[in-house]
Amino acid sequence: MLQEIKGSVPQVYEIVKSAGSLKLLIGHWHEFPSISVDYAIMEKAHNIALIPAGFGWSDLGSWQAMGEIMKKDRHGNILKGNCVDLGSKNTLVWANKRLVATLGLKDIVVVDTKDALLVCSKDKTQDVKRLVQILKQGKFKGKI
Repeated sequence: MLQEIKGSVPQVYEIVKSAGSLKLLIGHWHEFPSISVDYAIMEKAHNIALIPAGFGWSDLGSWQAMGEIMKKDRHGNILKGNCVDLGSKNTLVWANKRLVATLGLKDIVVVDTKDALLVCSKDKTQDVKRLVQILKQGKFKGKI
């Protein structure tokens, strides 16, 4: 596997090699490029074998996907962290330290982190990656 990583994404190989152990590798997480293992390595691999397995799988690439695997209340809501809700339906609220209060929402995702607050329609969660790219560029003033 390391040889495949070395051939496909040498910068990842260098990070892995320099870390020396899994425990130390976690400290280098921020250095890794934002690319999936299947695209970066597995699709180009020459000496990798796969074994079919029968287990459930979900690609947690969006908040909507996260909502599909988590336990919901009787109104279809997922409420995690420091939050309180009245009358919402089919809504995901992921709160961090501050209290997030929601009222009468429907099909909405609310994610509160230390750096930002995301509020979006469930059918737009696939666009979060695009929004993050815009924010990283720092070229935003009001509506984008």
